[in-house]
Amino acid sequence: MTKLSIVLAVLALGCVIGCSVPSHRKMVTLPGPAGRPVTCFEPPPDVMAGGGIAKVDANIPKVIEALKVDAETTVTYQRIRAEVPNLQATETVEFRLCAMYANGIVTPEQYQRFLTVLPLLRRGAPAAPVGATGGATPSPAKESVRTKIGSNFAVSADGCKDTARTFTVTATGRLDTSRGGQGGAPMGFDFVITGNNSHGVRDASATGNSVTFTLHAEGRGTNQGVFGCVGAEGANAAADVYAWVQPQ
Repeated sequence: MTKLSIVLAVLALGCVIGCSVPSHRKMVTLPGPAGRPVTCFEPPPDVMAGGGIAKVDANIPKVIEALKVDAETTVTYQRIRAEVPNLQATETVEFRLCAMYANGIVTPEQYQRFLTVLPLLRRGAPAAPVGATGGATPSPAKESVRTKIGSNFAVSADGCKDTARTFTVTATGRLDTSRGGQGGAPMGFDFVITGNNSHGVRDASATGNSVTFTLHAEGRGTNQGVFGCVGAEGANAAADVYAWVQPQ
C-alpha cells in the first residue's frame, strides 16, 4: 500500500468514528513540515457521513497531478474542477490535501497552488475546457493575485490564563473582495493558522485595505488555589496573512 493510500485510509477511518452528527467544521492540528504544526479543517460530519466520499478519494491522485504542473491558475483550476464537482467534494479535498501537506505527500508549492484556486472551487465557478479560447469567459483568478502581506503574527500562553493579541495589517492595491475568507478572514483576505492552540483567530474585520484580527492562545493549566496553576502546557497560535489584490 502506498503512503498516499495509508493516509487516505487513516483519514477515512477517523471520519467513520467521529463524523456521524452534523456540525460546523472542526479544526484539527497536525504535525507539519520542519516540526511546525499545520491547522486543517475537517468537512462537516454530515458531508463525511454521506455518499460519494470514496469517489472523491479516488480522484485525489488526479488533483495532485494537476498541482504538480506550474501552470496558469486558470488552467490548474479547470483541471481540478473536473475532479471536484461541488462544494461537498471541495471541503473533502481541502482537508485531504491539508493533511497530505502536513505529512509531506504534497509539497509546499503544490499546496500553495491549491490554496490559490480554493476560493473558485468554493464558489462553484464553472470550468471551461482546458485550452479553450475564443468566447470563453476569463476566470476571476486571472484578475487577482493572492499576496502575502504579513507573517508570523504570534501569541502564546503558558499557564491557566488565556492570552490574546490584536494585530492590524494593510494591503497595497485594490482588493478583490469576491475571494478569500480562509481561516476566518474577511473577504479579500486569507489567514493561514499554525500552532497547537484551539482558539486561533477571533474578531477579524476589514476596513478598506486593512484587516484587524485577534489571536487567542488558550491557557491549559488547572488552577489549584493556593498551589497556583498546575499542569500548564504552552499553547500558541501564529498567523500568516494574505490579500487578494487586483493587478494595476
